[in-house]
Amino acid sequence: MIEAEVLIAGGGPAGLAAAIAIAERGFQAAVIDPGRPPIDKACGEGLMPDGLDTLERLGIRVAAGDGAPFTASASSISA
Repeated sequence: MIEAEVLIAGGGPAGLAAAIAIAERGFQAAVIDPGRPPIDKACGEGLMPDGLDTLERLGIRVAAGDGAPFTASASSISA
């Protein structure tokens, strides 16, 4: 059994950033996500400048050459 003070649902960019921020404040966080890699959908594939600044404050540095092209084999549109 996993014990944590904070449970985060979703291991995408926002969930993982939240887990890092919570851990830096001394709390134990657990991240749960039903997805299994590779995930074939766009999810955090692009970062805006404010997002890069936030990641840097969390100790994560993303260089321009660290990325890779994203190609999805399926897509859906909902209205």
